[in-house]
Amino acid sequence: MNEAMLADGMRRDEPDYREEPLASGVRFVLPRRELGSVRIVGWAIAGAGACGALFMVGWMWQPIAGGIKQLLTAPPGQQMFGWISIGFGCLGLIGLTITVGMVMAGLAIARNRSRCTVEIRNGKLLATDHFFFYRLRRTMPVSEIQRLRLTGPHNAAEKFSREREKFSSDDVSRLVGRNDTVLLADRADKRALAIAVAYPHEMLTRLATAIASHTDAQSLFTSTIIERDPLEQRDDSEIFDERVSILDSTLASEPWDESRPAGELRPDDTTVVIDRRPDGITIDMPPVGVWKGSKGLMAFSIIWNVFIGLFVAFAVAAAFGAVEAEEKGPPWVIPLALTPFVAVGVGMLLSSINSGRRRAMIATVGDAVLFVQTSIFGKKTREWQRQQLDEIRCGPSGVEINDVPVTELQFIAIDDDKFGCLSHLTDDELRWIAAELNDTLRLSELDRAESFAATLQRDPHGDLLPPVGSAVRLERSGDGVSIHVPPRGIRRSLGSLALGVIFFAVSVAVAVVIARTQFKHGFPPRDMGGVIIASIFIFVFGAVGVAVMVGSIVTARSQSWFTARRTELQVLERSVFKSRRLSWGRDALLAIEVLPTGTRLNNVPIYHLLIRPRQGETFGVMSGRRRVDLNFVAAVLNESLELA
Repeated sequence: MNEAMLADGMRRDEPDYREEPLASGVRFVLPRRELGSVRIVGWAIAGAGACGALFMVGWMWQPIAGGIKQLLTAPPGQQMFGWISIGFGCLGLIGLTITVGMVMAGLAIARNRSRCTVEIRNGKLLATDHFFFYRLRRTMPVSEIQRLRLTGPHNAAEKFSREREKFSSDDVSRLVGRNDTVLLADRADKRALAIAVAYPHEMLTRLATAIASHTDAQSLFTSTIIERDPLEQRDDSEIFDERVSILDSTLASEPWDESRPAGELRPDDTTVVIDRRPDGITIDMPPVGVWKGSKGLMAFSIIWNVFIGLFVAFAVAAAFGAVEAEEKGPPWVIPLALTPFVAVGVGMLLSSINSGRRRAMIATVGDAVLFVQTSIFGKKTREWQRQQLDEIRCGPSGVEINDVPVTELQFIAIDDDKFGCLSHLTDDELRWIAAELNDTLRLSELDRAESFAATLQRDPHGDLLPPVGSAVRLERSGDGVSIHVPPRGIRRSLGSLALGVIFFAVSVAVAVVIARTQFKHGFPPRDMGGVIIASIFIFVFGAVGVAVMVGSIVTARSQSWFTARRTELQVLERSVFKSRRLSWGRDALLAIEVLPTGTRLNNVPIYHLLIRPRQGETFGVMSGRRRVDLNFVAAVLNESLELA
């Protein structure tokens, strides 16, 4: 009782926001953020901003210096081009301001010197983050606010909910302290404005209530009012008088009407056809066209490719002497340096065409479901049994186009593996298809724990067996078990390794060209601005290439050994550069779990085996391995050590 009262007293003593009346509205002044270990990210932001600032200085150097030279040497009346060159160079001040702001923001985050203010005046909501003298402002009309939403790392959004809910509160507190909540203002077009980021949940709950009481916007749809702190709760009449609803996503997710039959969810303008059979259904999804299927990406890719194409054509023509330029270099240098930008443009264009031309089919037969998709890149098939699936839903793909999240149909397996598809369809079509499949397969009737246990194979003696196709080696003895997880092999990392080699090769090629053309006659170089820009390009591309190559090799060669006896667990992890050996007594262990690392590859979460002691820091191992292997190792160790 005393501890609870003390904790409650500590929370009440924490700084709260301050409300200041304005002539035409109100201002809410929030205190400084007190972040945990996550503030180290501020140093990374400051470093990136410093590199960007150097890049902008190098970009501005040549036109400004050339313009000044033109003004000093040109005869009177012929100095116009000098002023034009200086004006063009001064455009870089926009980018320089942004990058200097990144430096200020990073330093403020790292030193816990950032804060936020929120103003409501003249029919607009203005949120401002203060990073020393730099200001980052966001605004939206009050009339466009549909809902105020509280979210945080425990359930930031639907795409993170399945991962973050498994982290302990201690892990979150260690990263961000108690500043684990974000207040968002949702629009009708699914875009959201971040009003206040990284503040305590209780403070933002009170702030959301205060903001709602000062707005006149009408709510276009109903949201559930989640219960708040009893000290802040008001009577029902005051709640229903609010014109903007408040949804606490840290306590509940987006409300969904599951009472409607799946057939009633069918959109009127859909081209999707469902054929019902006695043993299941077949859903046919014909191509929807490039413009509709790409959801705006096609238009952006055309603009990107036209711009890059003109730039490449002019640069190559200048290198070959077809147009007049200050300096003629090897003709292959410019195309090589622009290869990544061309690749991005071609990739977006092909992705847009693929989105509009692909055809898909989903069929259920009894307890089996089959997905088949044909596109310009070939044919893709996936198959599941009913017992392998936990849910089929419409969820975010992790991609945004024009700040609007792109949704997809997601098949969620019982071990939380996710397969996403059909991102070219509308949200209404995806929800309808998901409802039809869930009803047909009767997924709501499945018991998740029983289905997961059924995937673990056992021998006649009741001992767990390695999954089919697994390289994990298991040896049992009288006093325990030994598990060896061999290296994955370099073949599984060839894709990322090749990407790293390409990045590094491009940086080396640019460095060689710069050395041969700019330092032919020693220091200083002929074009200092160009050298600064090229140096940043070489450093970034080279660093990324080396990091990707090293990461690929480390991942490919890492291996682990586990020895579990009745009273002790020993773990040895060996990689290219180091080895780690740890041991715990059985009574010192709380659980051995399979959890996400927090990193995603192609929007797919990467999992690892997490050893959670009763005291001290957790230990992660086997990062990036197959989920079936991780689940098998965790189950064997938990059974051998008699852990929950």
